[in-house]
Amino acid sequence: MSDEFQLSDDLFQDLKAALIEHDSRASDDLLAAQYFAAMTGYIMAHQQMAPPKKRELLGQLNEFSGYVLDQVEQQTMPPPPSQDAFGIWRPGDA
Repeated sequence: MSDEFQLSDDLFQDLKAALIEHDSRASDDLLAAQYFAAMTGYIMAHQQMAPPKKRELLGQLNEFSGYVLDQVEQQTMPPPPSQDAFGIWRPGDA
């Protein structure tokens, strides 16, 4: 993840709390995510630039979201279980 961003559970909870004040249904994380996605579109719609450039930037923001998803999943995935070998192998055993 970019070193410029300080993402954390606390930040998410603070932003989500603001959404819940607006719409109590936003207590559901997936609905909160829809609000965040909608806000991205809302912000981009108010930018003073050519529509094709807005779409290009929106695509880049979507790609960045995917990058963050990958990074956070990698950080939070438990390590694979140990695959220690045991027993005795003899030639001809399958």
